Amino acid sequence: MKLKTNEELNKLFQDAKTCDEELFAEQKSNLLLVSGDHYKRIEKNLREQLRGSSLTSQQKVKITKNHTQKICNREVNGIAALAPDVKCTPANRDELQDKKAAQLYQAVKLFGDKRYKLAERREKWIQDFVEIGEVATLVIWNPNKGDLINYHQKVDEEGQALFTAPDGSEVRQTGNPELDQMLKPAPDKTRPVFSGDFVFENIYGFNLHRAPDADDMDDSPYVIVDKMSMPEDVKAMIAEDDPEREEKLEFVKKSSETTYRIFDTNKLSFGDDKGKVHLRYHYYRPCMEYPQGYYYIQTEFGIITSGELPFGVWPIAYTGHTRLPTSPRHRSRIRVIRPYQVEINRASSQRIQHQLTHGDDKMITRPGAKASQEGTLPGIRTYKAFGDVQIIPGRVGDQFAGYVVEQIAEMYQVADEEAVEDSGMATEPLAILYSSVKRSKKHGKQAKAIVAFLQDVYGIYFELAKHYFDEHHFIKAVGRSEMINIAEFRTADKASVSITVEAANSDATDMLGRFMFTQNALQYVGKNLPPEAVGQILSNMPFANSEQILKPIMQNYRNVENDILALDRGEKRPAEPDDTHDLYVTELTSRIKSPDFKALDPQIQQAYFEKREQHRAFKAEELRQLAMAKQGFVPMGGSLVKCDVYVTINGKQQRMVLPYETLQWAHDIVNKQGMAQDSLQKFAPADQVAIAGQATEGLMQQQNQTQGGVNVGNGTVEPVI
Repeated sequence: MKLKTNEELNKLFQDAKTCDEELFAEQKSNLLLVSGDHYKRIEKNLREQLRGSSLTSQQKVKITKNHTQKICNREVNGIAALAPDVKCTPANRDELQDKKAAQLYQAVKLFGDKRYKLAERREKWIQDFVEIGEVATLVIWNPNKGDLINYHQKVDEEGQALFTAPDGSEVRQTGNPELDQMLKPAPDKTRPVFSGDFVFENIYGFNLHRAPDADDMDDSPYVIVDKMSMPEDVKAMIAEDDPEREEKLEFVKKSSETTYRIFDTNKLSFGDDKGKVHLRYHYYRPCMEYPQGYYYIQTEFGIITSGELPFGVWPIAYTGHTRLPTSPRHRSRIRVIRPYQVEINRASSQRIQHQLTHGDDKMITRPGAKASQEGTLPGIRTYKAFGDVQIIPGRVGDQFAGYVVEQIAEMYQVADEEAVEDSGMATEPLAILYSSVKRSKKHGKQAKAIVAFLQDVYGIYFELAKHYFDEHHFIKAVGRSEMINIAEFRTADKASVSITVEAANSDATDMLGRFMFTQNALQYVGKNLPPEAVGQILSNMPFANSEQILKPIMQNYRNVENDILALDRGEKRPAEPDDTHDLYVTELTSRIKSPDFKALDPQIQQAYFEKREQHRAFKAEELRQLAMAKQGFVPMGGSLVKCDVYVTINGKQQRMVLPYETLQWAHDIVNKQGMAQDSLQKFAPADQVAIAGQATEGLMQQQNQTQGGVNVGNGTVEPVI
């Protein structure tokens, strides 16, 4: 691996910065145009000009009618209203490992949304995408962030570790085992230890540079990010045990004494930023020269730090609004509407200037003529004029009004926006869904670009989280109940378990459509579904926080999932008497019949068969106990009840007469037997035969112990399964 020198990095930075200078100037002016600050200095004095109603020949009026901001806000809101988001789904929906890995990834995704405020960042990304034309973010792991865990152990001037004695003093170890056991490591409060955390750093388009000969940003072999940083932050990047630390600190010192002309995105202006360090981050994609990728962090005077990309993961996500012809860069929609905004501002400024100059009525008199004011009455003013007097009405710049209106209309037409938004409120569900479809078509192309960008952001986050998240982070993300499946999260990669990140359009109207479909489906087929299936459907319904409500329904299914995943890892999961044996037998049989089951280790396969037999035996015992409960002496109490059944008694047809308790007993037996048969019919044919055989065998053994049967009236009852 050939490493680059600081001189080579400086030349690469200058070449990359020069090739897109025109685009960078346009992107910076876009921010000024959207904020209405490109006439900021003159607008400051406009109030005084309007108040005095007078202009000198050297003064000009410039005013901004900021339709650009309105159009950009509409597009930002339109894309945000589609709620572009991502969700993790299994690559193979029939494989339990894929489903469980997708669930864990989704839990980590939701944890990141909350901890790193990615929902709020999403809106800022959309805003940069629309206004600047490009959006990029850097996803890195910072070990100096997160929760405070502990402190480094304090050392003395000679580098020897210090300990805290029972009296509070700080001492070295004495060498006496009994005394040393009473000592505790002395914490160095100046050297805290943090758990580490992710950093999502926005990169503005004018701070992102690419290789001059790149045809696409994704194909650029390297990208360079330049930014201003505080000297103490840069010094913290240099490891304390770095043998070149003193030399590298000089690079920071020299750089901090240089004054740079930078664009301040907070003040939306250019200014001198003395005292900060101008850093350049060079990121190289994995290639033949750098198999794991590489990065350099340097100033103009030297390299601060360098190394391979952590775990070979490319840390930058990027997308753009409108592709520039023959260039890998992108422009904003402002590029198209800029000429109209300039003309609107110019014509509006001229209109105000005419109003200030010619606004009041003017009286012209000839030599010798004069005018005077006479008495006044309520609502009436009287003037007396001697000689020829001419009144010229004031002007308000009406000659520019039509032109301004035409330019505004054409500007909105070019921007594919309506000058006045539709305020109609649809209330019928299908009308709401139709309006949502229209809106999605209008901003569909831009929304797809944002979704692709989010896929890249979360993809980087997932890949790094698999390596950096420890139990501390994992428990916060998925909860303690899923700790046994942490291996599923760490080993799920693109090669073995492909996790696809799909777009999730979850705005209110889309959720309304899913709610209507789910409601109709449950209405017609819900009664034929098992509780676990209903729970799966309800857990995906919008507008409801159903975690606690569905926990009793879904807990059994989750237990089965966890046991199957444990079996796949080679662990033993013996059956328990209080397990839901119906569900276990069904899911285990489904797993055994899956295509990849034969690829498992023979011992794992045998563990599956053993566990299924255990649950079959428990189920057979349940059926045997039920059948035994059906047997016993028929109760004969209660009043006699005539039934609509005729029997022959002494050669005559008569209605059957039975005691009330006998009829009630028969009714209960039939119901219980029917429930047992319904439960048995849910299994696969092979499971039905196995369970029924075990139950019958148990009953026969029981009958042999009671000499062939159980007395019921005048005969015996055979077990019925």
